[in-house]
Amino acid sequence: EDILRQRKILKLKYDQIGNLPTFKTSAARSDPLWKIASLPRRLLKRHLDLGDVSPADTERFSECLRQDVDGIQTDFDDGHCPTWHNQLQGWYNIYRHVQWPAWSGSYPSSGKEAS
Repeated sequence: EDILRQRKILKLKYDQIGNLPTFKTSAARSDPLWKIASLPRRLLKRHLDLGDVSPADTERFSECLRQDVDGIQTDFDDGHCPTWHNQLQGWYNIYRHVQWPAWSGSYPSSGKEAS
């Protein structure tokens, strides 16, 4: 309760002065020459992705892997209904696709990667 009370007081303070809190700035952030590494080639073209695909839904997961898209985001969080069975089934389906791409219809000639 004490932490919540302190947070409310701090929020009121920021609301009254109209500013946001300041944070420490790292040396890298203040260095104008600092840059991130180049993106890997396979991440440069991401125009169409399928998102929130539960790998535990074998039929839907396989269908997504056969689509003409640039990427698929598999989802192991609450939308995936993370029961013990779904977690194991999801990892098994991903493993099966990586080890045997023909299982999902995603062949190297289709331009999709199995990794």
